[in-house]
Amino acid sequence: MFVVRMSAGSAQLGEVVDALDEKLDRELDISIDVHRDLADSSNAIWKLLDDATWIGSVVIRFRGQRKPLAELREERGIGLEDVAHESSLLEADFILETPWGDPVNVIYEEGKIEVATGDDTTHEYVLQLLETARSR
Repeated sequence: MFVVRMSAGSAQLGEVVDALDEKLDRELDISIDVHRDLADSSNAIWKLLDDATWIGSVVIRFRGQRKPLAELREERGIGLEDVAHESSLLEADFILETPWGDPVNVIYEEGKIEVATGDDTTHEYVLQLLETARSR
């Protein structure tokens, strides 16, 4: 897993990885390749969704197509309980609650995870949850 945390602003993950890759090549004077998305994070995100206090949106791959779960619920009566852990998860927006009672918004998008907090303890808590979920 590769974690990038910025104090302010935003950047595309691809830009960050490319810049890191180039810098490593120059500094070490050897060719280094930084690989992305080698492990499937979506199964771990499904596990985090099980513990979410609020789920805003979920997008899955359904019969080969990208489908928002809200659309599937409306068209076919398919809900989260019908697809959880069974379908490929593409996007999710949800809130977890920390043990000390603070809510934290987590956004997952095709292998990228954004933890919307400026608090180091909360950020570390979510990363630990993710690591635990990945190891189960």
